[in-house]
Amino acid sequence: MTVQEPLIAIPPPLAPNMKAASGINYAYLSIDGGGTKTETALYLPNKKIYFARTGPGNPEAYGTETATVNILESIREVLSQAYNDHERDFVIKASFGGISGIDERNEIIAMENVISNAVDKTSVLIMNDVVSAWSTSLLCQEGVVVISGTGSNCFGVNNEGQAWRVGGWGHLFADEGSGYLIGLNGLKKVFQWRDGRGKATSLSEMALRHYDVPSVLHLAKAAYHRPFSKADIAGFGPAVETAALENDEMAMEVFDEAAKEIRSLVICAINNLGLDQNKFNLGLIGGFVDKSPLFQNYIHKYLPGATIKAPSTPSCIGGLLVAAKLNGEWPHSVTEFLQENETSYNLWKSSLNIKTKGPTE
Repeated sequence: MTVQEPLIAIPPPLAPNMKAASGINYAYLSIDGGGTKTETALYLPNKKIYFARTGPGNPEAYGTETATVNILESIREVLSQAYNDHERDFVIKASFGGISGIDERNEIIAMENVISNAVDKTSVLIMNDVVSAWSTSLLCQEGVVVISGTGSNCFGVNNEGQAWRVGGWGHLFADEGSGYLIGLNGLKKVFQWRDGRGKATSLSEMALRHYDVPSVLHLAKAAYHRPFSKADIAGFGPAVETAALENDEMAMEVFDEAAKEIRSLVICAINNLGLDQNKFNLGLIGGFVDKSPLFQNYIHKYLPGATIKAPSTPSCIGGLLVAAKLNGEWPHSVTEFLQENETSYNLWKSSLNIKTKGPTE
């Protein structure tokens, strides 16, 4: 059998065994291009940080032109904020973009060139957003990270900087352990009960309320006639979690199966990277898994050797660590760096309905 090549290769400076100088003396830019929004962070060495949010940055889902426009708009926004605040004496030494749905080398090079032109020809690295998830949850250290939001993905890096991605093929072919499949499998339990081939479950009433239909028959018609989108189905995932927390047997089965699926992704990454499954760091990130202690407990059941890290840090801040390390720098205290910038992010986010410009310090 032919040995597969890794889908993602990280640059040598990002390898966990490559030690960067302690301290950040330059400005860095980080872009998190996702399926619903693009968030960009501009960090200045005097500890000012600026944020911007624009539309989707996923070229696969929305097209290269739309994604590029949104990404460039977010860059112009943070630069404008800095200039309006009389911050002009800075040089962006490196920029990193974690962009969902981007994998092809020609797409990456084209995006790097466009962004480089927007930031005065400085060094730019564009990679799939699993690298942002790795930097955010594991701080560019050895281990495996699992993304579980509407979809899912898995990415591991060993100490030498070898990388392995598993999954991430979308809901037609993969998305194991995702909010989409948890919602879908929860709905399947409802139809199995209605057939008489499954056990009674509180998910039945929950599904009727959630989709505002009077019966399971109407639920089936609504699913095909609307039809339900991937997001519509993933939206039922929190109801499945509620039922599992209330000890509904069928809902608990759904989470148990999702945890097994995530285990299969993680073990694949571990085996390809030569990691020790009895002792490794596991990052959990994404709108579904990092906010669900229940799901984390199920995952730990099948991966008892994992030290789970489920950060609240936004990916655009985690991406700043990648940009800094690319330039050979690293915060004196990563914990303080993340806490300070996360506080700034939360202040900025809370002000979005009041104002969209101005620094957060």
